[in-house]
Amino acid sequence: MKHNHNVEVQYNKAWRSKEKALEIMRRNATESFTELYSYLYMLYTTNAGSIVELQLTGNNCFLYVFVALNSSMKEWNYCLPVVVVDGTFLKSSYRGTLLVAATQDAGGKIFPLAFDVVDSENDLSWEWFFQNFRKAYGGREGMVIVSDRHESIIK
Repeated sequence: MKHNHNVEVQYNKAWRSKEKALEIMRRNATESFTELYSYLYMLYTTNAGSIVELQLTGNNCFLYVFVALNSSMKEWNYCLPVVVVDGTFLKSSYRGTLLVAATQDAGGKIFPLAFDVVDSENDLSWEWFFQNFRKAYGGREGMVIVSDRHESIIK
């Protein structure tokens, strides 16, 4: 601000302004979670045959969501039988982890198979992910799963 507009702004004030602008642009995470049911319903109805699973806690709070689109499930037979799974942390105020399964299509491009948003990489979240992955894709002769050997996957 000082260089471009010759105005001096305290760091904290600039940070809060940036965060507010991002919230307006992206909306806040709480509002996004309230629309999750509608989004998942539309995803399921517009992508018939997709696997869309939502797991809530005993208090009806979000715990996990799994999505495998029907188009990905149909193309799976034309992809390499090698599935790469990994998790990465999310940078929202709620944190969480994104679990992903992907493969390589006939053209050598990365092909997403499924994703899951969970609280963290732990035994229960990986178990939930693989149960739903099996429901969506079943087994396949010669199928190999490649991972970073996270302790919850190895079990």
